[in-house]
Amino acid sequence: MADLRDTQGEIKESTVMGDSTVKVGSITIVDKNTNCRCLFGKKLILKVVGIIEFGKTYTFIQKDADWYLLLLDGKEGFVNSQFVKEVEK
Repeated sequence: MADLRDTQGEIKESTVMGDSTVKVGSITIVDKNTNCRCLFGKKLILKVVGIIEFGKTYTFIQKDADWYLLLLDGKEGFVNSQFVKEVEK
């Protein structure tokens, strides 16, 4: 995965492998009664990197149809897309 932080630690757009631009965005949890596990990989049985909480917004650095890749407390982790939605910054 590409490190999308600049020298001040802020996340930005980045070019990966010379020609793909990775755009960052924000997500939040859909269900107010749920916290969501941020996982080491794209399987629900893998190690938990951290917990994301309802009411907070988190920055993602990559996404596909089923997963968002987040930076959470300095670690990369995946969140299943069924539990979150994208929000405007």
